[in-house]
Amino acid sequence: MTPVVSGERATATWLTGAAGLLVLAAAVVMMVVAAPAPAHPRPHLAAVLTTTQVVTEVTAYTRATGTVSPGIPRR
Repeated sequence: MTPVVSGERATATWLTGAAGLLVLAAAVVMMVVAAPAPAHPRPHLAAVLTTTQVVTEVTAYTRATGTVSPGIPRR
């Protein structure tokens, strides 16, 4: 039986296929690395205070007690 493809051509074809699979594997790895991370859950609303909220609470505390804070004496 006569071979359909010569030995040199078969080797070159095999190397080309292996290089193609290597490039494909590298592309898949790059896509996985570049994919966005899953969304992180937001912190509880009580843990996130804006500056305005803090100032409002300190002002309300100052008006109610007459002191700035429990550990800070008034000037």
